[in-house]
Amino acid sequence: FHMAQKDGRWWVIDPKGRGMVLLGVDHVTYWGHRSQRTNKAHYLDAMKAKFPNKKDWEEDTLARLKQWGFNFLGAGCDPALKQRGMAHTIFLSIGDGLCWNSAYPEYYICPNEHRPCSAFPNVFHPDFARWADFCARRSCAPNRDDPWLFGYFIDNELAWWGRGRG
Repeated sequence: FHMAQKDGRWWVIDPKGRGMVLLGVDHVTYWGHRSQRTNKAHYLDAMKAKFPNKKDWEEDTLARLKQWGFNFLGAGCDPALKQRGMAHTIFLSIGDGLCWNSAYPEYYICPNEHRPCSAFPNVFHPDFARWADFCARRSCAPNRDDPWLFGYFIDNELAWWGRGRG
């Protein structure tokens, strides 16, 4: 993908050379999320009832997304939906990953409490740059030849306000 100006407007140019406007959605998954309050997976229960075979869910979901005009899978989408006619992203989780193990408090400013907006990495720690490079190499190198990879989410829903450690 790249940007180009045509007739005074900027466009995202897809791998086939076509100008496009990205219209996407995040977290398209068969599994859904568990309720933070009840720990129940209501969405997954509904999907299993409607689509006992996950492959049927994939086909139906892709067809509906395309019918509705979506052309982009954002962060957190099921990997099985990728490489099937839509641009997509990859989630790196650099800061969240560094905060994952609370046994090393020097790696985080806010620990990962395994809920949205809880983690924030210690970006000033000497190991942070090395960790970020490791994450990028681990996830980016295998995907370098994927023409439909639009970009990467480096993180999501970090605790920007630095709560918890003064």
